[in-house]
Amino acid sequence: AAGSADLPDRPYALLRDRHGRMWIGDAGRGVHCLDPSRPGRAEIRPAYTAADAGVPQLVVVHLAEDSRGRIWAATNAGLLCRDETGWRRFTTADGLRHDYVTGVLPAGDGSCWIWYQEPLGLGRVAATGAGLQALAHYDSRTGLASNRVYAAVFDRRGALWIGGDRGVSRLRSGRWTHLGRSGGLVGEDCCANGMGSDSDGDVWGGAGVTAAWP
Repeated sequence: AAGSADLPDRPYALLRDRHGRMWIGDAGRGVHCLDPSRPGRAEIRPAYTAADAGVPQLVVVHLAEDSRGRIWAATNAGLLCRDETGWRRFTTADGLRHDYVTGVLPAGDGSCWIWYQEPLGLGRVAATGAGLQALAHYDSRTGLASNRVYAAVFDRRGALWIGGDRGVSRLRSGRWTHLGRSGGLVGEDCCANGMGSDSDGDVWGGAGVTAAWP
């Protein structure tokens, strides 16, 4: 069993995967897992720690599962990906624009959209056998309302919605649209990883704001 020094003491992100396992991202101690299917008493166990990453602290800001069942983690020390072979860590040496990744949104094709602690826009990447492949990048020069990205979500039609410090941007069929106070938002500074979509097609974000475009 893991000792108390190994257990998460500041849980920051949670994810329940398709197998019923609970993944816990800690603000310093990395990724942990509670697997109720393990024989005997279910315990929280370290899955990927600061020692594994070779850093003093591993801050896990966001967790996600993709269509292939891979677990992704946005951390202060790069982007983590867990598949059937184990964990991989991607950093600026692999093509990231910064090591501090604050969000990850898997797409249906196996790629992921990511954003950073620094105002560097929104990137789309894919993990391959050879490493990390950069597929696209958007910033204020190429469609985003701002380089500061806080959250992103897909709606049921497949459009990508991005929340930042200047309202909400939407990318659909290669075309950008923006929504701010002039469009009915009560504020334009969105919450970190605070967006979601529902079965009605509405997108929710920030301080109880809902935005829906036809």
